[in-house]
Amino acid sequence: MSEKPKIKRALHSINNVGDKLLEKVTNYGYFIEDLSKKAANRVFSNAKSLYGKVTKSGSFDLNKSYESSELQGKYRSTEKVVVYPEGEKKERMEKLRYAVKEFCKASPKSGNHQALKEEQVSIDLGNKSVIDHYTGTLYKAPPMLEEVAYMKEVGTKERKSYKELMGLETSAKRFSSKEQAENTKIIKKDSKGEYRLFDQRSNLYDTSNKISKGQKGLVAYAITLDGKLVTSQHIQPSDNTKYGYYHSTLLDGKPGLCFGMMKVKDGKITKIDAFSGHYKPTQENLYNATFLKSELKNVFADDVSITTLSVSHNKRKNILENTVHSETTKQFAQRMETKGADGLTMPQRYFGALRNCNAAYNEMLDKSKSSHTEKITNERTNNSERTR
Repeated sequence: MSEKPKIKRALHSINNVGDKLLEKVTNYGYFIEDLSKKAANRVFSNAKSLYGKVTKSGSFDLNKSYESSELQGKYRSTEKVVVYPEGEKKERMEKLRYAVKEFCKASPKSGNHQALKEEQVSIDLGNKSVIDHYTGTLYKAPPMLEEVAYMKEVGTKERKSYKELMGLETSAKRFSSKEQAENTKIIKKDSKGEYRLFDQRSNLYDTSNKISKGQKGLVAYAITLDGKLVTSQHIQPSDNTKYGYYHSTLLDGKPGLCFGMMKVKDGKITKIDAFSGHYKPTQENLYNATFLKSELKNVFADDVSITTLSVSHNKRKNILENTVHSETTKQFAQRMETKGADGLTMPQRYFGALRNCNAAYNEMLDKSKSSHTEKITNERTNNSERTR
């Protein structure tokens, strides 16, 4: 391959570091947290490294333009190398650091005493995994149109809603800590000693007069990492609204145990699912959040409808197929708690697979780091020997 295309690619990578930020930070699967931390510290040095590859020295003045004839070594194209002025470079770096901070905030965290990393559900940026319980294999969840827009919502100060793609200049609303507390529901006993949901003013919680996604009685919910229930109407943006209210609204874009939609009548949950385009929780997340990590199962109505999806891989068509389950509390619990041939329940199998995936990735990072360190050491040694 000639050197001219190499120079073009290197310059393209440098000049578009701001524009391509979101893809770079989120293009590595489940592990946004690790990569975003590295990106903030290394992107500038990476840019200098690219200049070094082009120039064989890396000794450019970043505020000056150069003719390729000035480049050292064998690079002799006649193109002009134009570098961003200092002000624009600073603006791009600020954009990068803001986005990295926001991605890190939105990603699962290791060492959280409230929930293990594999139990935390973060906003889907094209990095979600689902499991086929017949084979125990993890698959990447099917992509959605909104994924690129979710990156814009998470990584930019404007938090542009995906409805912008339809011509609506609307931002995603994010609850402050105060607003989140105001919308948190309380589980306590009523005068008859029965557990029910109450709002912050001790009023019996009922969603009959709420409307979400065009359905009466429906609200969006989020279950925090410490098992608290936060709800709000799910409001799609229109020409007359300043914000859209989504699942990402409820916890300020941060991870939770589960997200979805629910109906509540007289303090009892009559309908609940695990459907959220932003977060893509699984049936295992819903079981973990409502049966193991909170007291929400105590406020399920006797006739509650629990709606979830299970996934299987069709080998012949090479596609993932969904099966919809609409179950009672007993049916859902029985399906989640039944052990398979491997001696594991569905939640144990799913979370275990994610945990193993995380461990394998961390091992890969360690090897990559060691390899990179060794490469740099060898390059410095070779450069030192050539200058003698």
